[in-house]
Amino acid sequence: MLSLSFGVFACEDDSARTSNASGQNQDGGSENDMNSPDMGIMSASDQGLPTPLRDTGNMGGTQAAPAYVEMNLNRRRALYTRSDHPVIEYTVYDRIGRVIPEYPVRLDVQPRGQAEVGSDERLNFLQEGPGAVRGCATPDICGRVSFFVDDAPATLEIIEPERGSALTGEPVIRVHGRTDVDPRVRVFVNDLPVDVDENGEFRTEFRAEFGMNRVDILADDGVRRPATRSVREVLWAPRVIDADNQTLDLSSIAIIRAHQRSFDSGDAPEPPGDDGIQRIFDLAGTVTALLERSEPYRLISEPQVAQENNFSLRINDAGIGQPDVAILLTDDGMEIFIRFEGMTLETSGEITVEGEVIDLAGTVELTVAGYAAARMIVDDGGRIGVHVDGVGIAVERLSGRFNDSTAQALVDTIGSIVRTALNQVANGLIDDIIRTEIPDFIELGLDDAIAPFREIDISLPASDFLPAINLTVGLSASRPEFFRRDRMELILDGAFQQPDGINAPHPSPGVLDFAEGSTPVWPPSEGLVLALRLSIFNALLDSVWRAGALRIDVSEQVGDVLPQISAMSLDARLPPVLVPTAPGAPYLLELQVGEVDVFVQNPANPEPDHYVMSMRTGVDMAFADGQLATAVDTEPDIRFELVAAGGDVEPLASSLFETILTGQIGPLISEQMGEALTISLDTVVLEGDAFEPLQAEIERIRLRPGFPTPARAQNGWVVVQARVVAEIE
Repeated sequence: MLSLSFGVFACEDDSARTSNASGQNQDGGSENDMNSPDMGIMSASDQGLPTPLRDTGNMGGTQAAPAYVEMNLNRRRALYTRSDHPVIEYTVYDRIGRVIPEYPVRLDVQPRGQAEVGSDERLNFLQEGPGAVRGCATPDICGRVSFFVDDAPATLEIIEPERGSALTGEPVIRVHGRTDVDPRVRVFVNDLPVDVDENGEFRTEFRAEFGMNRVDILADDGVRRPATRSVREVLWAPRVIDADNQTLDLSSIAIIRAHQRSFDSGDAPEPPGDDGIQRIFDLAGTVTALLERSEPYRLISEPQVAQENNFSLRINDAGIGQPDVAILLTDDGMEIFIRFEGMTLETSGEITVEGEVIDLAGTVELTVAGYAAARMIVDDGGRIGVHVDGVGIAVERLSGRFNDSTAQALVDTIGSIVRTALNQVANGLIDDIIRTEIPDFIELGLDDAIAPFREIDISLPASDFLPAINLTVGLSASRPEFFRRDRMELILDGAFQQPDGINAPHPSPGVLDFAEGSTPVWPPSEGLVLALRLSIFNALLDSVWRAGALRIDVSEQVGDVLPQISAMSLDARLPPVLVPTAPGAPYLLELQVGEVDVFVQNPANPEPDHYVMSMRTGVDMAFADGQLATAVDTEPDIRFELVAAGGDVEPLASSLFETILTGQIGPLISEQMGEALTISLDTVVLEGDAFEPLQAEIERIRLRPGFPTPARAQNGWVVVQARVVAEIE
C-alpha cells in the first residue's frame, strides 16, 4: 500500500508541487484562507490530489498527514501590475505545526484566466482585477493567497473647462476631455454617464448656475479604487462688474421700500410707557407726537402783531392744542395734511372804537387746517431733501374769551381788524409748521436713517495666518420712486474702496452679478422692507480677496497635526462668492471658495506637492444688536485633489487633507469671512437740538431698526422685512 501511494505521487502532473518553503516567507508575511469561496474553480478532489495518509508519527517511514497549507507571494504588494511576476511560496504543516518537507501541492488560480502559474512557480498576470492563488495538499486541505492587479488608474485629461475659468452670458458649461481607449473605461460628469468615442474623447454640457459650478469628472476602469477623478470649479454669472485695485462703484444695489402704513398707519400715537419712552411705528404718528410736545409760540417771529395809535395787539403765548397729522403718498412725493384742534393764543392790547378803548386781553381758540404738496429730492452728494411745492391753510374756527364783552364781539365779527390780525397770526404759524418744520423733520429723519450706511469701515487686524483687512463701504441715496397711496422706494448706490489700493493676487474676473433688470421678490408687507443686492456682498468678498485674505500660510496650524509636513500654503485663484441656496436648504446663502492651490512641502521631496481645494459652507444672516451679522457654518464641505507630486515620496492622501482642513482651517476661514460680511446698522439718534425751532420737550428721538422675520434670498437679492421704531424720550 505504501508503494502504491508513492506511485500515485509519482504520477502527479506538473501542477502538483512539493513544499517549497521553510515556514516563513521573505517579507515575513503569510496568508491562510481556509474559508474562501471557490469562485467557480474545480474542487481539489476533482484535480487528482493525493489522499492524506494516516499519521504514524513518521514511524516505519510513513509520511505525516498534512493539516494546513500556508501560502504567500514574494514580493508581497497591495497592487501588482501585469509586468510583475511574484514567486508563489507555500509550506505544508502537520497537525502539530511541523513542516512536512517536499509535500506535493497542487496550484491553481481563481478565477480562471486571471493569471497562470509558470514552471518556475511564478505568477504571470493576465488581466487587471482581483484574484487568488490556491494551493491544495489534499482535496480538503488548501491554502490561499489573494492579489489585485492594476496596471495604472484610468487616465483623465480635462481640456475644457480650464482651471479658474469664469464665464458670463449663456448659462452653459461645456466639458471636453479624453481618457484611455478601453471599452472598460466609463466616464461620469457630475454623476451622469458620458459617451466616450473610439479615440477616448468625451464631450458634454450642462446648465450653469449663478456662482461656482462644480464639474466633477470621473474615469472608472472598473478596477482601481478610488477611480480617477478631477474636480473643477467654474464661475458663472449673467454679467460681471469690473473692479480695479482700489475702487468699485455699484449702482442700484439697495432698495428701502416703505409702504403707505409706514408713513401713516391711521392710528393715534400711543402714550409713553412705564419707562417714560413713547414708541411710535409710523412717520405721521411721530410728527404728531413731536408737535404735541412743542411750543408754537417760539415759531411766532413777531409777537407784536399790531402797534398803531388806535390799535395794538400782542401774542403773549400759544398752545398747540391737539394736532393731527396725515401723510399720503402721491405719484411724485407726498401730501401732508395737518389739523390743530383747540390751538390757543394768549393776547393783550387795546383798540379804540368811536373813542372807546377796548381791552384785548384774553384767550383765542382756533381750529386750523393745513395742506402741503411735497417732493423728495436727492442732491449730487446723495443727501435727501423734502421740497414743498404748495401750501393751503384754512382757519375753520376762531373764538375768544375776553374780559371785555366788546372785544369778544370784535373777534366774532368776520372782517373785523382784530379777527383779521388773529387769522394772519394763525396762518403764519401753521404755514411755518407745514412748510418748514414738518418737511425739515422728515428730511432730517430720512437722511439720518441713511447716514450710517454712507461710510462703513471694515477693519480686521491681522491674525496668525490672515492679513489685515482695511476696506470702506458706502451707500448713498440715488433716487426715490413713488407709487400713489401704495409705497415709496428709495434706491441706493454703493461704493467700495481699498484705501491702500491693493492689487489682486490673480487676474480678477470681476464681481458676479445677476442680470441688470433683476428685481427683488418682495414679501407681502405693509411696513418697511430692505432689499440688498447680492453683489454688495460679492463686491465685499472680492475686495477682501484682492487684499490677500485667501493667500495664506497654514504651516503652523497643520504642522501640529502632521509633523511630517514642513510647510503648507493656500492661494485662491478666484474670489469667493455668495450664492442663494435652493428652497428648503438649511442656510440662506452658500459661501463658495474654489480653485484654491494648496502647496504641501514634504522635506523628502525637492518640490511641494500641489493640490487644488474647493470649499462650500452655509451662511445665514441675522439682524440684531445694531448689526447685519453673518453666521457661517463651521463644518464646511471641502474637496481636495492632487494635481502634481513634488518628488518620489508618495503624497499624502487627499482625503486626509479634507479631514484636517475641515476641522482646522475651515472654521478659521469661515470666521474670517463672517467678520468681513458683518455690517453695522446703528440706531439713529436725533438729539434735542434738532428740534430747537419747535422748542419741543424732547430730550432725543431714537430711530431703532428692527427685523422681525428671517431674510430671504431670491433673484439676486437678499430681502428682509423691517420696521423702525421712533423712541421719543
